[in-house]
Amino acid sequence: MNVFKKLNYEYFSFDIFDTLLYRKISPNEIHNLVEKKLIKIDKKFLNHASKRLVAEKKAQKSEKIEATIYEIYDYISDYSKDEKQIAIKLEIETEIENLYPNLKLKQKINNLKKDGKKIIIISDMYYTKEILEKILKFFNFEFDYLFVSSDIQLRKHNGKIFKYIIKKLAIPKNKMIHIGDNKISDYIMPKLNGIKSILWKNKQDKHLKKLINFKGDYKKLYQFISDKKVDTYFEYIGYAYFGPLLFGFCNWIHSKIELEKLDSICFLSRDGQIVKKAYSLIYDEDYPYFLASRRSLTVPLLENAKEMKDILSIVPYIKKYEEISDFLKKIGIENKEIENILINKYGKTINRNLLCSDEGNDIFNIVKSEMYKNAANEQMQARKYIEKNMKKGLIGLVDIGWYGTMQKSLTDLCNLFDLKIDFYGLYLGLLKKDNYDSNKADGYIYSYNKNKKYDSNLIYGFNGLIELMFTADHGSAKKYFSKNENVMCELEPEKGEYSTFVQQVQSGALQFIEEYKKSKLNFNINWIKCYACMEDLLTNPTISECYLLGDLKFYDAYFEKIIQYNGLLDFVKHPRKNIKLFLKSNWKIGYLKEMFVFLNSKEIYKIINKLK
Repeated sequence: MNVFKKLNYEYFSFDIFDTLLYRKISPNEIHNLVEKKLIKIDKKFLNHASKRLVAEKKAQKSEKIEATIYEIYDYISDYSKDEKQIAIKLEIETEIENLYPNLKLKQKINNLKKDGKKIIIISDMYYTKEILEKILKFFNFEFDYLFVSSDIQLRKHNGKIFKYIIKKLAIPKNKMIHIGDNKISDYIMPKLNGIKSILWKNKQDKHLKKLINFKGDYKKLYQFISDKKVDTYFEYIGYAYFGPLLFGFCNWIHSKIELEKLDSICFLSRDGQIVKKAYSLIYDEDYPYFLASRRSLTVPLLENAKEMKDILSIVPYIKKYEEISDFLKKIGIENKEIENILINKYGKTINRNLLCSDEGNDIFNIVKSEMYKNAANEQMQARKYIEKNMKKGLIGLVDIGWYGTMQKSLTDLCNLFDLKIDFYGLYLGLLKKDNYDSNKADGYIYSYNKNKKYDSNLIYGFNGLIELMFTADHGSAKKYFSKNENVMCELEPEKGEYSTFVQQVQSGALQFIEEYKKSKLNFNINWIKCYACMEDLLTNPTISECYLLGDLKFYDAYFEKIIQYNGLLDFVKHPRKNIKLFLKSNWKIGYLKEMFVFLNSKEIYKIINKLK
């Protein structure tokens, strides 16, 4: 798979069966199924399977290099022309019913097509070109050229079809690469004809196999997911890994309502949107979705800031290095005059250490008047929005979590407004930080000082990839405002964070939840086992998964690839630059996997963390 990432080929050629498409059962079993269907039509089709096999052997011994399926059936003499057509139609239908696509290669082909590459598909097969086109289109494979041995009477097995394609398409040999599962036909023969080749090994999903190790019904769950009915690799990630995680998270949230004696729960935007959808599917209950963000909840509190250190305490997510414009937006100021004053004095980027120094208070004095004015207005609007959309009592806040920043800000606002509302955080993960009362929050996967099953330090190694999956279909909450006596939330423009990847992953996850709820398997999955497959993808990826997912964009003020690895040679030439790229990567474990292909990237990341 690694050649897909780095080498520059113009033509990518693929085998079909056991490469692009996998059979659930053997061809002989296909013939047996066809026989059962035919017997229901007429008893004369008894022993069809054995007749079909004999006919194929006879056809192979004919002068034809590759007989078509129609020519094979010509050797079954006791079928009429119409009966042969019925049998052929049922055989093709049964074949399609028992095929499933290689979703990783399908996704890769889609990516290659977007990059302007040409896709060639080659098969040694008795199905005609017309039939194989129908099958490939049924599974939504994109391709430019299709060559079939029964159509052109040349085969991969002796290499002649490769010579034909090179001449037919006028392709320089060094611009083509072939991928397939057969060692002779797909690996040796292309090489003998001067074409680069990769032997594709059909491997089971190693992440999903984690379920087989568990006792009880988890082997049934493994089979349930293996019999997936999704179209894309991203949907498969949602169905196989994200769906079970969401299902377990929702079960845990549901149990916490009674355990913590909560009066209600509330899903915080934006990460809570997909959790709310999943929860509603499972329990048919509609709890509120509260539009909020760190910015919308912290800016109203800045009216109480007396110096720069108060700003840094109220707005803890100011980065070590921050663009002046971004720093001002985080404290609620969109004023070009103030921005230009600071840029002229300190440059476009400001260091957090500078803000902590004596100069920080000089900056405070420049911004405080505008900041106070804006904070006072936003504070009034925030009160109206909270009073309208938040119930009284002890409310469970559902969010992806990590540090409980929004819970702290909401608590501070409710105390400031003297509202009878308290909060209990229900988070995917809760990491070490001073922002929250540990008695008023808990984490499903990671919970600092409570749950030690998984190493919480690993979250920094994959946080971007998991957060992508929770992305909502709308922009971040900016601030609250009143319109025609109604208080509303202004949203930031959606900048494309809700990408094809996010849409398909979430679609696959919700499909799993719907189908799993209806299934006879509907048992309460243990929360640890729910996360096992997802955890293995995040911390123990294959190199092909890193290549397929590493180019995904994560938005945090601006878009960046979640893996920013430029290759070992570039790392050696420019170590400082590449160390920064490693630190900026939102899937650091994936970065290390690309760098150290044959080593355990999770263990390397743990060592780096200890050294840091």
